[in-house]
Amino acid sequence: MIVQERNRREKLASNRDERQAVWIKETLTFLTDQRQAVVEAMEDCLRKDHHLAAMADVLMSLKGIGLRTACFLIAGLPELGLMDKGQIAKLVGVAPINRDSGQMRGKRMIAGGRKQVRDALYIAALPAIRFDPVMKALFQRLKEKGKSGKVALVAVMRKMIIILNARMREHRATVLDR
Repeated sequence: MIVQERNRREKLASNRDERQAVWIKETLTFLTDQRQAVVEAMEDCLRKDHHLAAMADVLMSLKGIGLRTACFLIAGLPELGLMDKGQIAKLVGVAPINRDSGQMRGKRMIAGGRKQVRDALYIAALPAIRFDPVMKALFQRLKEKGKSGKVALVAVMRKMIIILNARMREHRATVLDR
């Protein structure tokens, strides 16, 4: 919504309608304040619950995962660390599903899963490709093989969720040992 309002503001600059400009500014101020309040509520929640804070720290140890994405993953994927890599990838919706029937071999596609978690991973995969050498190498290797950018990006997302699942499994085992 913030992006929509900013686009409206830019488009309005040519019209010079002051009344609309004021309304758009008020809306933008409200939305940015609300976004900041949500971030502060997430931070407050993590300050109050040491278990959640430890989980967030484990998730944020992977490049590309920030506070918001970690909170999305904690809230939207409580099974993280409790499933194997194939199950967690399918649960998120980044596992390639075959479209085979008889002798016909169809194109593999991702389907289903938890859209909000997948969207958060998509946003996290973009900086991961830029700043994490492992993810960057995976992305480039797939592009060199002729895969499209979206396919390579989904592969990075799948790799990220598998790594996060393994790290969370180790974290849970460590917590249970105490």
